Amino acid sequence: MNLTFSGNLQYQAPGGSNVSQSLSVNQATYTAQQGGSIDIPSGTPSGTAYPLQFGAVATAIALVVKGVDASVGLWFNGQTGGAGLPVGTGGQVVIANPNPAQTAGVTSAVIVTNRIQQVPGRIDFLIFGD
Repeated sequence: MNLTFSGNLQYQAPGGSNVSQSLSVNQATYTAQQGGSIDIPSGTPSGTAYPLQFGAVATAIALVVKGVDASVGLWFNGQTGGAGLPVGTGGQVVIANPNPAQTAGVTSAVIVTNRIQQVPGRIDFLIFGD
């Protein structure tokens, strides 16, 4: 199966001109995918960890994580310490790596709450790979 990430970025450059840029990642082949949501109950303390379930995916070629009324840090491949890659309410992290053999590859990911969860929240995720 093939996967292509693409999108448009629109912003105002210094000096006031409007810029529109198309972004894409070369097509990548995957054999497995996993997706889901992780509910984060109101009152969940800071530092609570939730591993993303990779299912049949051994190494990710693409990973999408979206925060819905939740603010978390995202760690990869057993990393710890620091704040992790932040994903705030309404935020989204997209990692597209069509050639994971050229890098360490993403083989696991954990989200960790970075504050007390004030309202019920959730993290949505999609993982593609082999």
